[in-house]
Amino acid sequence: MKVWKACSCALLALGLVLQGCGGDSARTKTMTSNKNKEKVVLTFYGNKVEARDVAVIEDILNDYMKANPHVSITYESLKGAEYYNILDKRLDSGNGDDLFIVDHDRLLRYQKKGYVAKLNDLPAMKEYLPQVIDQMRWEDGSIYYASTSISAFALFCNMDLLKEKKIEVPQNFGDFKKACAAFSANGKKPLIVNQDLSLGTVIIAGSWHDYYTQNKTEALCKAVNEKQQPMSKLLEAGITKAMELTPYIDTQKCLTFEKNKDEFKEFAKGEAPFMLTGAWNNLRLAKLNPKFEYALYPYPIKDDGNILMTNVDTRMVVNANSKHVEESKRFLNYLLQSDKFDKFAKSQSSFGVLKGTKNKQEHSDKRMAAINEAYAKENTMIGSDDRIKYPMWTKGWAASKAILAGSDRKKVEKIFDADSKQAK
Repeated sequence: MKVWKACSCALLALGLVLQGCGGDSARTKTMTSNKNKEKVVLTFYGNKVEARDVAVIEDILNDYMKANPHVSITYESLKGAEYYNILDKRLDSGNGDDLFIVDHDRLLRYQKKGYVAKLNDLPAMKEYLPQVIDQMRWEDGSIYYASTSISAFALFCNMDLLKEKKIEVPQNFGDFKKACAAFSANGKKPLIVNQDLSLGTVIIAGSWHDYYTQNKTEALCKAVNEKQQPMSKLLEAGITKAMELTPYIDTQKCLTFEKNKDEFKEFAKGEAPFMLTGAWNNLRLAKLNPKFEYALYPYPIKDDGNILMTNVDTRMVVNANSKHVEESKRFLNYLLQSDKFDKFAKSQSSFGVLKGTKNKQEHSDKRMAAINEAYAKENTMIGSDDRIKYPMWTKGWAASKAILAGSDRKKVEKIFDADSKQAK
């Protein structure tokens, strides 16, 4: 745990708040002002912070401090699974922070327990893109979190290895398997994945892409929420595709890869042509200065094409039991409306969530060209859709680990069907 004073502490304080994945150490940062006023002390707990976020965040925090000299904010960050263990304990004991970050699955649980405040009255809500606010708004109209970015999942390709083999970037699932088979001929496993997110997204994208390309998302959400079929049936196609990829994966090695930490380091060695992970790892990979050319592409998951899987990301919430709910909301609203806010999304190879950023979405990084094109053409899908009231990530990641561990299909299906029996 580290303590940071005044402005420099302030800076990284919120760095974590926004999208992106940070260092492993826990940190505490405090923002204070010199005004002789009774101060409101807010605590912010989050799981994301990286040095590259600092420059953008520092400007936002300094501006807020000047506009609100009576407010002091202490920000504590912790990376990894332990973050959520501590968050659960704090909230359950009544000692939760004023603001914190959640994922899709925990938001469902926390909302039922009354831990998250409604944010409908934030002026910034009017500035969100329609497709984003649709994700954030629940069936009864309530909004419980504020998103910072639209992240994407990508197929990373080692272009040098593809050129050497005279293999084109795969544009559909059949071509993807053929390319993997061609590289497998020398005995090496061509596809790098992490132990949860990678195959978990294959399961979602491989099953539900048509619902999005054919404007049938309402039917999908209804089918899941009303339990019209067992979840394993609704995810049948994606489970099949995930299992079909395992011959091309060093499963034992990948079972040790923590997401956003290990997979891109392995890819940087230049020995594998493909990697499935979040596009936000693009800049992490670039920092390793790999000795080869690489580029990011939409998932080649359809039988007749590819699709960009996206996610409305980094859910910032206000503790409904906070002593400073309104002050916390004002702070969150200021953050969202800052003219510097959208720079953060691009620093994470993600896309902005506000209307004013719609025509400024393209990334200048040429490695992101195919991702830019798919996003601009709206060849996209949401995963996991927030309108689906099912712990898709928790189940998907558990299934991913099971597949990598060699579990048979019945065991994988049981993971999805547990606690989600078909309605009678």
